[in-house]
Amino acid sequence: MARRRGSRARRRAQQPGKLGGITLNTVALTGFLFFVLIFALTFWLSQYASYNQIRMQQRTAGDTVVRSVAYQLSSAVESYATSLESMARDPELVNLIKSGDAAALKKRGDELSRAFPYALALTSGGLLILIFLGGPWLLALS
Repeated sequence: MARRRGSRARRRAQQPGKLGGITLNTVALTGFLFFVLIFALTFWLSQYASYNQIRMQQRTAGDTVVRSVAYQLSSAVESYATSLESMARDPELVNLIKSGDAAALKKRGDELSRAFPYALALTSGGLLILIFLGGPWLLALS
């Protein structure tokens, strides 16, 4: 026995080109675009990670140089400060400053200029001021 088709099924079968879903070209294009997007994102992330690593290495190297220079500078200043402090406690120098004798002060200044070769000695009202000019710093001690 043959089965009879209803009118609705007949109408659906007779309508041309009505298939459901999206075409194969649309699926292929969408897949390709997602592949390119994922590839570009992966490439960008790898480049960004490399850039960050290089930047951190440069920052670390700069910090190391700064610490090294600061240590050398503090060592030099500490050496000068210790020498100057021990000379300033010399009773002969204290008496010389209290006396105010200009010739003796000049003579003592010449002696101190040998001890501190890059120092500029100034006298002001009996006060001896040494300004260190040897290097990239300026230190004034009295």
